[in-house]
Amino acid sequence: MPVIGKGTLTSFRVAGIDIEIDYSWAIIFLLVLFGLAAGYFPQVIPGYNWVEYWIVGLTATVLFFASIVIHELSHAMMANSYGHRVSRITLFIFGGMAHLSAEPQKATEELLIASVGPLTSFVLGVFFWAIPRVFDLSSWRLWSETFTYLGIINIALAVFNLLPGFPLDGGRILRAFFWWQSGDVVAATARAGRWATGVVYGLIILGGLEILGGALLGGIWLILIAMFLRSASAASVQNVTVERILGAAQVRDIMVREPQVVRADESLADVVENYFLKFGYAGFPVMRDGRVVGLISLAQVQQCPPAARATRRVENVMRALDGSVTIAPGATVLDALHKMAEAETGRLLVMDGDRLAGLITRSGVARFLQIKSRLEMPVELTGTNNV
Repeated sequence: MPVIGKGTLTSFRVAGIDIEIDYSWAIIFLLVLFGLAAGYFPQVIPGYNWVEYWIVGLTATVLFFASIVIHELSHAMMANSYGHRVSRITLFIFGGMAHLSAEPQKATEELLIASVGPLTSFVLGVFFWAIPRVFDLSSWRLWSETFTYLGIINIALAVFNLLPGFPLDGGRILRAFFWWQSGDVVAATARAGRWATGVVYGLIILGGLEILGGALLGGIWLILIAMFLRSASAASVQNVTVERILGAAQVRDIMVREPQVVRADESLADVVENYFLKFGYAGFPVMRDGRVVGLISLAQVQQCPPAARATRRVENVMRALDGSVTIAPGATVLDALHKMAEAETGRLLVMDGDRLAGLITRSGVARFLQIKSRLEMPVELTGTNNV
């Protein structure tokens, strides 16, 4: 059964892949529905009653977002064919996103994974556009216009995704080309990121012109998309750089060995006083009778009212030991970061069989990254060698 995470409205599964619908997606769904049912269809084909407009509006909206799901599924299935596990797709206010477990390993893989999405949207566009022409829906004008609209919007979606703005599909195709040219994925990603900056400024200018031309909502929407693309591009470039710096580093290389532990039967008040405040850490392994049984973090303590902490025990609020918060010493640090993100935690218990081997934390990985990046970066790029 799909797990509904924080910020997720609902979740369902298609072809073994969880489709999560973010709360923000409801906003764009309602905007598109209202725009079609109360604006587009009444203007394009007047003379029908409001019930009919809302029926075709709802149908077109559902099929449009189903098309986005199919677009993302095509990415996911292509990535899965190369062994890059995609188990989750998120629909949110700016579209959809397939969550790859790792970046593609070759430029050809990147090219195929990126290009299959726009190709799928283009095929869907032709399919919808052809329906009223193949089946002659001229006497069903509302439905004919519905399928024509879906054809046009899917082709427009394909064209938009082909813009050379990383991490849009077009930007990923561009990165694949640069990667093939240079053989350096980090340099190719940085170069594709610079192209994204040009696309961002272009969308902002176009949005401004839309606003000046009286299309306030459309102009604001283009500017918001530009801001999202700018943020997503910067994050993607950073992620690739982080993956390259970490390389094949293993959990055992940076984990905290023999971490401070707390007992499961201790009160939260004692733990706050004797561990969190004393050592300054944000989480500790929990032991009972010499065996690790869970993990407690500052966030879990905060959820308990201060007045109740004297009587509540660690075992009452801790995160129980399970596979979501454990990792093996030989796993890569990248695997650890992905697992922390999936488990929504800042630390993992490093388990060597049934034995607690250590603790790996997101802050520890950040310090490792900072030091390693400075050691590998020339002095003139770091800006100083005094600290």
